[in-house]
Amino acid sequence: MFFTIFIIFIAFSISQVAAALQMLAKGGRTVLCSLDKPCKGVLTYMNELMLLSAGLLVYSGPADMAATYFTNIGFDQPSHQNNLDFILDVAGDRGKMKLVGGKRANTLSPEDLADLNRSLVNIKEGRQRQEDAFAKDASEGLEEDLKYVSYDKEA
Repeated sequence: MFFTIFIIFIAFSISQVAAALQMLAKGGRTVLCSLDKPCKGVLTYMNELMLLSAGLLVYSGPADMAATYFTNIGFDQPSHQNNLDFILDVAGDRGKMKLVGGKRANTLSPEDLADLNRSLVNIKEGRQRQEDAFAKDASEGLEEDLKYVSYDKEA
């Protein structure tokens, strides 16, 4: 009897715990959670999500963009399925690919998803390095140009 009551208590209070953790994160603290069987509402309290499958990182990014990410790479999210169940199905190697030309493509394994995630992270980091280098070059060029500009009214 105690065990049943304990499980009901946890299911009832998960949103309160998630809200408290969200307040800590908004206060500048880093919060790391590992969820065994999350309820669908808990995703709304998360800013960033690191999704593991078979010990591999298959998604890392904004929590509210995870479902969009997986649909953009070809997974089919049924209209009746909530976002959390969808991303957990994909991570659990149960996701279905979209129909293309009447045929369903082969699904991506956790290893494939981890490789894709690493590639996308590398591309993003490479772009950021390029943007940083461009901004640095532009600011150095501006400083060089300003050496020759006179601010005297008589000049």
